[in-house]
Amino acid sequence: MHNFIDKQGLPFYYIMVRLMKTSLFAAHRQPLFWGRQQAHISHTHQRTRSCIAEMHIAVVFWSYILLIMEIKSKAILTRIITTIIILLITITLSLLSYSMLWKSEEEYCWETLSDSAESISREITVRMEDNHSILSLAAGTLAQGDAILGSPKEIIGHLNEYRDMTMFSRIDVIYPDSTILLYDGRTMTSDNVSFEDMINYGDHMSNRYRDVLTGRESIFLGMPVMRNGEPLAVMVGVIDCLDLTNYFQPSVYDGKAKCMLVDRTDGNVILDGISHTFGNIHSFGDITALKGYEGSDLIDGINNAQAGVIAYRTEKSGGNRYMYYTPVHGTDWQLLVMVEDEQVFARHQDLRRSVIAVAIVEALAILFFMTINLISLYQLSRSKTSSEQQLHKTTTLVECVTELSSYSNINHAINNLLAIINRYFDGDRTYLFDIDYENQTTSNTYEYAAEGITKEIDILQNVPLSSISTWLEAFRQSGLFYISEIDHDVIRSSNTYEILAAQGIRSLIAVPLLHGDVITGFMGVDNPRKNYDDLSLMSSVQFFLTEALNRKDTHDALTQMSYTDTLTRLHNRNRFNYVCDKHLRHYPDRVGVAFFDLDGLKQVNDTLGHDAGDQLIITTADCIRSMFSGNSYRIGGDEFAVILPGVSEEDFEIQVDRVRKLMKKNGISAAIGISWHEKCTNIRQQLKEADERMYVEKAEHRRIRAMAAENLSADDGTNQS
Repeated sequence: MHNFIDKQGLPFYYIMVRLMKTSLFAAHRQPLFWGRQQAHISHTHQRTRSCIAEMHIAVVFWSYILLIMEIKSKAILTRIITTIIILLITITLSLLSYSMLWKSEEEYCWETLSDSAESISREITVRMEDNHSILSLAAGTLAQGDAILGSPKEIIGHLNEYRDMTMFSRIDVIYPDSTILLYDGRTMTSDNVSFEDMINYGDHMSNRYRDVLTGRESIFLGMPVMRNGEPLAVMVGVIDCLDLTNYFQPSVYDGKAKCMLVDRTDGNVILDGISHTFGNIHSFGDITALKGYEGSDLIDGINNAQAGVIAYRTEKSGGNRYMYYTPVHGTDWQLLVMVEDEQVFARHQDLRRSVIAVAIVEALAILFFMTINLISLYQLSRSKTSSEQQLHKTTTLVECVTELSSYSNINHAINNLLAIINRYFDGDRTYLFDIDYENQTTSNTYEYAAEGITKEIDILQNVPLSSISTWLEAFRQSGLFYISEIDHDVIRSSNTYEILAAQGIRSLIAVPLLHGDVITGFMGVDNPRKNYDDLSLMSSVQFFLTEALNRKDTHDALTQMSYTDTLTRLHNRNRFNYVCDKHLRHYPDRVGVAFFDLDGLKQVNDTLGHDAGDQLIITTADCIRSMFSGNSYRIGGDEFAVILPGVSEEDFEIQVDRVRKLMKKNGISAAIGISWHEKCTNIRQQLKEADERMYVEKAEHRRIRAMAAENLSADDGTNQS
């Protein structure tokens, strides 16, 4: 057993370090930040690094303790106690790291639900204001001239033109004799309808009621039709409560989050995205709040139009649910956005099992290698020099591993790691090469050169793969490549000899970087002067280095994905929010912002299909990208934004005008609002200015379309006459 350990260069404390780091990377590689905002990615990564750093300290400390004990102590009881302590530290830190990540995910859940609720709340407010404005416009049109006295067919035809621009399932007219003109031209009377009461209510939104025509739960917007202060009729825009789910639904958690809309005046649910049963919110009064949320009073918070959170157990499914509630501005409604815990923590179910498995494996592994350590204790104690060398190698390995985990900038960490390895071998250069099998080349990606040694990284790009064919074959057969003397080991006429001799390389050691069984690159040291007879350090470091590079590639890919809109390839809302936050911290000069809101997307989707709607969105994005590439964002289904710093007001307006003309050329109609500031001290305020101007233009577009529709209707009437 002693010979085996000496040949492999893996005493107990060295193997323990490698096993510990392997378990850490297994947990660290779990998909902790798929689809998350960048701020949450950084937050979780910081906590994980802190836990890893603590574990590294423990590993280094106990490695030194074990070495001293190997040399000076032979007490088996001490070995057992030490093993138990290391085991407890390992399991405790693993569970602590898991608990911190679980808490971080819960905090992210509240942020996600809050953002979704605020977005839906704003959309509800805007849509209800639009419905009110359109119904008011229809009422005003009816009150002009003798229109209110026209035939039912003319009135219904007029109202149906406006209905298509709203969420109303129909628009009825109530006359002073309490007769009701229905959407299809029929008339009816109802004992439950009082014209006088409706006039007294004025403009108002009703509570939930059961519609006498459809038998479905509905609400309506009532609006008197007045002429010279005298009531002529009451217009009633009816909204089917089931239809509300088509307009307002959360998109977070892959669309599996749900929302409800509650009328605070009576507690009735008017939008039920869960069961569509439209009960009453007071039925939530007996829910069982989860630990930590016992003080949350959902009913009291809703009645007092407050915003808050609560987590509770659902009796029907037996699971837990997370809910964020907030008032809807300008209404008596309260919005509730909720998601099941299985969706919140879906990404961590595998992690939970992994942590338990890792803890068990670590315990068994430590006990196993402790047994090996006890068997080889006597032999190791006789070789102080060998122990010192092993300690130096272990310390260097821990230093390398710690270096890879101590920096958020992986490039900086890798350069430092190469410096550590170069000092260990006392070499001229230490470097990494990446292999491109598609182009059959290899390139130097990282390099550390000792003082006085020229760096060669710039000239070692796209080197033909055939130049290192001997290396690759050695990697596959023995897992390393070693040249003790170039004149002895390399054929002088070969391309390899020319490359090495040109750099002054007389000897080198190299190990492959593997992804599975595929060699993706290699790490090498030129002209090593120390420790070149033991390459176990290089073999161990390449494992951690490969993990770090894979983690970097994954992080870069996830960051790019989280910042890109998949349909248009513009930046998405995540990137938009990130840029806004950056400008809030650092004030840029001469900033132009613009909002674009497509007209008629819903009509295209309804008439031509969603493929046509997607193509309209893509064409719009291409128009915006043509002038604002890299500074344009898709922030909603049919909403786009531009934030362009360092531009003059005149140039910015010219660029926006070119986009407008390009859209017009492509048959695209969009409302545009812009704002330009010499000094952007509050990007949110500037965005609000552009947004308000965009809505002014959008309202003008609606007015023009309404007038065009009215003129068309008048022309049709004249032609019929």
